[in-house]
Amino acid sequence: MLYDVIYNDLGMACGTDSCSIAPAAAEPDLGALNEIARAGFTVTRERTLRNRATRAMKAWLKDPATDRRFYREGDEVYFRSRSYERVLAGVARENHVVPRCPLIVGEYFAGYFSRLRAFTACGHRYVVDINSFADRDKILKGAEIYLRRAGRDDETIIAVFTDPACAELVEMCLTADDF
Repeated sequence: MLYDVIYNDLGMACGTDSCSIAPAAAEPDLGALNEIARAGFTVTRERTLRNRATRAMKAWLKDPATDRRFYREGDEVYFRSRSYERVLAGVARENHVVPRCPLIVGEYFAGYFSRLRAFTACGHRYVVDINSFADRDKILKGAEIYLRRAGRDDETIIAVFTDPACAELVEMCLTADDF
């Protein structure tokens, strides 16, 4: 088993169609994250995921024929979803690329499943992802992006959504077959 915590070091709060940057706080207290790391968890920085998503989008922009599930309308890059009318994957203006949350979440799943594949004795790999209900759409969109592009038959995402008190839980098991 691997345990990971995503650290939001971007200061972004995302809605269904846009992201906003929260006011800059004082220097973050990393003490709690260091304690988590000492307990055996890895810490994934959201900034790292955004940079990976940016590189992936730049590669696609150089050769859009590599993945027809993405398409461009003006400066916006969309993913052809089977579950949503449109999924905004990012914005590209000249050489500046800004990936949106679903693409960043997709990169998280890609990286995590890549790490799990190192355990070759495992017949099936699971990622249990716990989030707030407010993050439901971006998690499901990111799961679809990952599973349709790179998901394998031996991979399952278990998305768990909860309220702030963890009194209500909703779980969804997702595989490439779901999309």
